[in-house]
Amino acid sequence: MNKLKSSEIISICSILAGILMVAIKDETPRVAQIIILSLFGVLLFGYGSFLLIKAIKNNRGVSSAAIIANAKKYTNKLVRLSNANARQMKKFDFLNGQKKIERQNNIIAHKCKGNIGLIYGCSKEFKLKNRLDAAIKQYTAKKSANYGDLNALISYNKMTKVMSESTLEKNYRICRNIISRIFDMNRILLLVEQHQNRIKLGRFIAYFTNNEEEQIKAYLDLIGWSYILIGDNKKGFNAILTAINIIESRIGTDYDDTVPKGIDKKQFYNYLFLKVRAYRHLGSTYYTYKSIDALFYCQKALKLLDTKGFKEGLNDDAKFASMRCGVTNNLYLSYFYKFVRDTRRGKGDIESLKTTLNGVEKDIEEIYGDGNKSSDQHRLIKLLTLKCQLEKALDISGAKKLDLKEFGKNMERIENVLNKSIYFDDAMEVYTNQKIQLLFEEVKNILVE
Repeated sequence: MNKLKSSEIISICSILAGILMVAIKDETPRVAQIIILSLFGVLLFGYGSFLLIKAIKNNRGVSSAAIIANAKKYTNKLVRLSNANARQMKKFDFLNGQKKIERQNNIIAHKCKGNIGLIYGCSKEFKLKNRLDAAIKQYTAKKSANYGDLNALISYNKMTKVMSESTLEKNYRICRNIISRIFDMNRILLLVEQHQNRIKLGRFIAYFTNNEEEQIKAYLDLIGWSYILIGDNKKGFNAILTAINIIESRIGTDYDDTVPKGIDKKQFYNYLFLKVRAYRHLGSTYYTYKSIDALFYCQKALKLLDTKGFKEGLNDDAKFASMRCGVTNNLYLSYFYKFVRDTRRGKGDIESLKTTLNGVEKDIEEIYGDGNKSSDQHRLIKLLTLKCQLEKALDISGAKKLDLKEFGKNMERIENVLNKSIYFDDAMEVYTNQKIQLLFEEVKNILVE
């Protein structure tokens, strides 16, 4: 909400005072007085509540909430740019034939050539790129593009109008550039909690990309996982299952350590890896255990990973190890949630819980053994926090007394990782701003070529 000017505040107060005077006059009927005063009281209560909430938010200072709010303002610009590009691509009807495209290109070229002489008072020898260049400079003249805040992006507000006077070829290049930058920022957008905007950008990619792998990733991560994170599991599951269907339509439903004929080996194992990733998302117990059989999908993912030839075919040990660690973590978490659920029914299996704890400790040793500081710290803290949960559960059930000293050491390990995290540092906000500025500059260069 924008701040009200002093004159506006005075006008509002005058109106409210007038209404209040009418309410307290003797000539005003009793019923009317009650109605007016009641409405006045509701209005004051609502406005007071708004001021209180705003004061609480402001008192947080430079917190993660402020950074996330600013990041949303920046990513909204990215969404608007993708929407503008989508409108142009749809205008050309790029999926339905070359003749319409050529006709639209000719209309745009004729329009621009006809306007050049009127705008610049010059001959028709000016090319389209000169007109676009001048138009963009005019749009961006009022604001500097070097500010580290929203003003830097406001300067690009009208650039999308120039896109409507550019050919399909340029709009297509802009589309490809936007898609590339969205994938560059995917992880950062996740960290600054831009889930709704990730869904919008994912839909843009899913519709306009001509790359099947990008389409799969859009449904899988940008759309599916984002929906799960905001609690809409139904839409999240549907998007992820859509990604799985695309994968299976390309590589088949079953895998028996052989590559089907007609499929490139590298592409095959990359698609298979994406399928494992999809199963891992569906098996993320922390978010999905109440809505789906997460254990089932964890087991399916692990079965694929452990199939003969998968690791060798993928040919990326670090990528494989990280994925396997993530899947087993979800598997252990599924066993823990199952134990909690069964315990409430008086059927908790202590031995199963001890076996799960042994597996967690073994994986922690593999990651953190010999003081390996270059290991996957993200996975490490997940396993360490899960270990603490399991030990606490065993302590409560009376199966194993909690070792407070060891428990404290695990907390210190987690803190050593989290204390170095910049996930909610202002660097994340500045990066988001600068990255989107870079995208707009790249779009500008494409338009004026």
